[in-house]
Amino acid sequence: MYAEVLPNSPRIQTTFYYEIPDELADCLQVGHLVVVPFGRRRVQGIVMAMDESHPLGDVDMKSIETLVDHQP
Repeated sequence: MYAEVLPNSPRIQTTFYYEIPDELADCLQVGHLVVVPFGRRRVQGIVMAMDESHPLGDVDMKSIETLVDHQP
Protein backbone atom coordinates (compact mmCIF):
# COMPACT_ATOMS: atom_id res chain seq x y z
CA MET A 1 0.00 0.00 0.00
CA TYR A 2 1.00 3.61 -0.55
CA ALA A 3 0.26 6.90 1.17
CA GLU A 4 0.22 10.46 -0.07
CA VAL A 5 1.82 12.58 2.67
CA LEU A 6 1.93 16.35 3.15
CA PRO A 7 5.14 17.19 5.08
CA ASN A 8 4.67 19.59 7.99
CA SER A 9 6.81 22.45 6.71
CA PRO A 10 5.76 26.00 5.81
CA ARG A 11 7.86 25.95 2.63
CA ILE A 12 6.39 22.73 1.24
CA GLN A 13 3.02 22.98 -0.45
CA THR A 14 2.90 19.67 -2.29
CA THR A 15 2.39 16.07 -1.30
CA PHE A 16 4.78 13.15 -1.70
CA TYR A 17 4.19 9.42 -1.96
CA TYR A 18 5.56 6.87 0.50
CA GLU A 19 5.28 3.13 0.81
CA ILE A 20 3.33 1.93 3.84
CA PRO A 21 5.34 -0.70 5.77
CA ASP A 22 3.55 -3.95 6.60
CA GLU A 23 3.47 -3.20 10.34
CA LEU A 24 1.42 -0.02 9.70
CA ALA A 25 -0.82 -1.32 6.90
CA ASP A 26 -3.68 -2.38 9.21
CA CYS A 27 -3.76 0.73 11.40
CA LEU A 28 -2.74 3.67 9.18
CA GLN A 29 -5.57 6.02 8.18
CA VAL A 30 -6.01 9.31 6.37
CA GLY A 31 -5.29 12.08 8.87
CA HIS A 32 -2.59 10.22 10.81
CA LEU A 33 0.58 12.08 11.75
CA VAL A 34 3.66 10.14 10.60
CA VAL A 35 7.43 10.54 10.34
CA VAL A 36 8.91 10.26 6.85
CA PRO A 37 12.38 10.61 5.37
CA PHE A 38 12.66 13.87 3.44
CA GLY A 39 16.01 14.50 1.82
CA ARG A 40 18.67 14.23 4.52
CA ARG A 41 16.27 14.76 7.38
CA ARG A 42 13.13 13.28 8.84
CA VAL A 43 9.93 15.30 9.06
CA GLN A 44 6.44 14.84 10.37
CA GLY A 45 3.65 14.78 7.85
CA ILE A 46 -0.06 14.12 7.54
CA VAL A 47 -1.44 11.22 5.52
CA MET A 48 -3.72 12.84 2.94
CA ALA A 49 -4.73 9.74 0.92
CA MET A 50 -4.01 6.04 0.61
CA ASP A 51 -3.99 3.71 -2.39
CA GLU A 52 -3.28 0.04 -3.03
CA SER A 53 -1.78 0.63 -6.46
CA HIS A 54 1.64 2.19 -7.03
CA PRO A 55 0.92 5.84 -7.94
CA LEU A 56 4.23 6.46 -9.72
CA GLY A 57 4.72 3.33 -11.81
CA ASP A 58 8.10 1.66 -11.29
CA VAL A 59 9.73 4.47 -9.27
CA ASP A 60 11.22 3.28 -5.95
CA MET A 61 9.66 4.99 -2.95
CA LYS A 62 10.85 5.55 0.57
CA SER A 63 8.74 4.16 3.39
CA ILE A 64 6.90 5.82 6.22
CA GLU A 65 9.10 5.36 9.28
CA THR A 66 6.69 5.58 12.18
CA LEU A 67 3.26 6.60 13.33
CA VAL A 68 3.42 9.55 15.75
CA ASP A 69 -0.08 9.28 17.22
CA HIS A 70 -2.64 6.48 16.93
CA GLN A 71 -5.45 9.05 16.68
CA PRO A 72 -5.92 10.53 13.18
